[in-house]
Amino acid sequence: MDNCNLFIFLQFLFLLVPLLLAFSAQDNQVYIVYLGEHHGDKTHQEIEENHHSFLFSVKETEEDAKSSLIYSYKRSINGFAAFLTQREASEISKREEVVSVFQSHPRKYALHTTRSWEFSGLPEATNSSKDKNSLLYKSGYGKGVIVGMLDTGIWPESESFNDEGMDDVPQQWNGTCQTGEAFNTSQCNKKIIGARYYLKGYEAHLGPLNKSFDVKSPRDMNGHGTHTASTAAGRAVKNTFTLGSFAAGIASGGAPLAHLAIYKNGIVIGCLHAVRNNIVVACSAGNGGPLSGTVEDVAPWTITVGASSIDRVFPAVVVLGSGFQLQGQTVTSYQMRNKLHPLVFAGDVTKPDVPKNESGQCLPDSLSPEKVKGNIVLCWRGEGLRIRKGMEVKRAGGIGFILGNNEAYANDLTVDAHVLPATHVTYEDALRILEYINTTKQPNARITPAQTVVGNIRAPFIPSFSSRGPNLFSPQILKPDIAAPGLNILAAWSKASGPSMVREDKRVVKYNIISGTSMSCPHVGGVLALLKAVHPDWSSAALRSALMTSARVVDNEGKPIMDATDSQAVPFHFRSAVFDPNKAADPGLVYDATYKDYLLFLCSMKFNKLVHPFKCPKRLPCPFNLNYPSVAIPQRKSSVTITRTVTNVGPAQSVYSSSIETPPGTHVNIWPSKLHFNHTGQKKCFTITIKMGGNFTSGVRMHNYSFGCLRPFPKWRSTKLLSARTGSVGLGRRGKRIVVVGAVTVVVGSVTRDWAPLRSVAYLVLRGGVSGLLAVGSECRDGSILESGYRIKLVSGVDQSLMLGLVGYTGSDILGFGWEGLWFWGVCGWDLLRTIRVFWWRFPVEGYVGFPVGSG
Repeated sequence: MDNCNLFIFLQFLFLLVPLLLAFSAQDNQVYIVYLGEHHGDKTHQEIEENHHSFLFSVKETEEDAKSSLIYSYKRSINGFAAFLTQREASEISKREEVVSVFQSHPRKYALHTTRSWEFSGLPEATNSSKDKNSLLYKSGYGKGVIVGMLDTGIWPESESFNDEGMDDVPQQWNGTCQTGEAFNTSQCNKKIIGARYYLKGYEAHLGPLNKSFDVKSPRDMNGHGTHTASTAAGRAVKNTFTLGSFAAGIASGGAPLAHLAIYKNGIVIGCLHAVRNNIVVACSAGNGGPLSGTVEDVAPWTITVGASSIDRVFPAVVVLGSGFQLQGQTVTSYQMRNKLHPLVFAGDVTKPDVPKNESGQCLPDSLSPEKVKGNIVLCWRGEGLRIRKGMEVKRAGGIGFILGNNEAYANDLTVDAHVLPATHVTYEDALRILEYINTTKQPNARITPAQTVVGNIRAPFIPSFSSRGPNLFSPQILKPDIAAPGLNILAAWSKASGPSMVREDKRVVKYNIISGTSMSCPHVGGVLALLKAVHPDWSSAALRSALMTSARVVDNEGKPIMDATDSQAVPFHFRSAVFDPNKAADPGLVYDATYKDYLLFLCSMKFNKLVHPFKCPKRLPCPFNLNYPSVAIPQRKSSVTITRTVTNVGPAQSVYSSSIETPPGTHVNIWPSKLHFNHTGQKKCFTITIKMGGNFTSGVRMHNYSFGCLRPFPKWRSTKLLSARTGSVGLGRRGKRIVVVGAVTVVVGSVTRDWAPLRSVAYLVLRGGVSGLLAVGSECRDGSILESGYRIKLVSGVDQSLMLGLVGYTGSDILGFGWEGLWFWGVCGWDLLRTIRVFWWRFPVEGYVGFPVGSG
């Protein structure tokens, strides 16, 4: 059975390898080197370095070895995929530690879903899973919730908006389906329950609408609004793909059974009034990155969403005449002939009248047809639209286009449906190509056809375009609030707009891949629809808090989330972290706020003209004290005390203690250090006192800000999954007992004795149906409970073992196992116990739960 499981697992990874067989230079092919299982406790970096050493042993240079490595498998199996010649593969296969070496074949490539929701932990959105612990199942896939979209309209004929099997329009809906050019009431249905357009303000400022670009109706002539609406609440549609058959699979929105209300309107107003009516408002952070201070829509009553990546790429390799290969990305459907072609740098083939500061960027009408014809052209990303750079190369007679990042964009690769064979490479790779051009008499290259590759890619990271903080309007509010998938996202599209969204592009697609924080925002919108269905009584602030405090701060390799320059991301990039939808449904505590709280915040910012009849108090509140799940201190002060209030939305009897990551250069005190709750809905206050002083040079910093966080850890919760009455397990010398508690199977093994009581050991094997944390403690005969100090994180479907020897030491209390059972000295005295109590926490207790604190 083990061999069978291993084979299936290997087959799965094998199918996910980037299939670049047809792309390699000379006789280079893609091979998979399998080294068996992992042994010892090597780090991921050490494992990858070991894989690199294999390649260095057969390659001429270290650079060749580095560039030939495609993927390093560091988790379930030990192995790597690389470009190798047949001779090199044969040499590696002879090494004693190598199990097997085999070649990858493109025809065996397996397609997956359209990915962003699956990567975010909601695969049920695409496969109709009945997992009762999933957010989608709990929310009924968003049934009964209405998602309003303010964007460029809707293309109602898209399959993503069919209403088959949907519930009737909610009775509380009072909206309308507005008719207009190329749009009538029949194009609204049980999915699109309302559609309106607002163009009078636009025409008043900019003159009559140009009907060659748009129409006076809710119909989307751009594609952007259709894309965002289907991302948030589109139906699950099978066999979708973009031009060139990229990202093929099932396309689905986050809340596929939610209703849509479409508003064709480019200006968002009245968000505070919407919040007053308990309507949740989410806005994109903007695409002004990587510059700091560019974040938009920073009002504290909105959820401001930055962008992150997913673990899917579209590799297209540049093969230089020297044999050197550089992997870029693209989703162009055009392919060049499988031979080498002349390669030039755009700066060498521009027209003589092009200014020096524009040279090399392939801006419109900048290239000389006499010099470009028949060549592949390398262009800097720089100024101008990426898609128009490729159009300029094609206009001048070029046959291929390489878009090279400048230093600011670094490793950020945004794919486009270019109008000729093309690929997009990193800044370092662009420099390598330029060096090859400048040092070779007749440089040449070719661009291989792109593929879709999913998995084994480190993600997420924060792309360069995502706008950054600090919040220049109200610096006491840390923005963006959160990040969500926004890089290379596939969703429905308008047939009136080409995939590049430029007028010259007459291609027609049903689904398209684009990037931006506008793609991130509907991901959050879809999750908010699901959360609203599960918790209809939660306020918009509570929903925002649940998203922010449950977000994850590490990537899929367990490492800190990075930005496009391979620097560690900071709260100015994404505040809390990247959203984690399933965990948001059970945050334990939330930071709530009311409409009045926001008005008082505006008072504190000296906005005196507010909603009538509200008047600001004579003594203005401190802006730091808005009950927000973060704290930012824009001016360095000797000491600041901040108040926060948390509401218990978990089990009635709960106790939380705090854990602090202190920002460098500060001293932080939390009072009280523990919060005891007696019922759900109960509110408790605590203060955070931050004193400045000390070393500001250590830690993660940005623009004279340093960062830290507060994590409220739950102690004991009232649910007694194992107790004297519900299945406590006696620990004897023989045999073992198995107790099934909800989704967790607890297997308690025999206690072994080593005569030294503190070395006695029992073991638990835990099989979790849902992710969470488990703690072990003792129960005294008088009913009191002692926490053991031992915790183990459970991951859904993964077995874990917990060894219990010296279970814990807390002050004068010692807990351990003896010959006859669990013994404890301290509260219970030398009292032999036969009971081990297991406490099961199903909500997250790890992550960026509290307050990233800025000080400068």
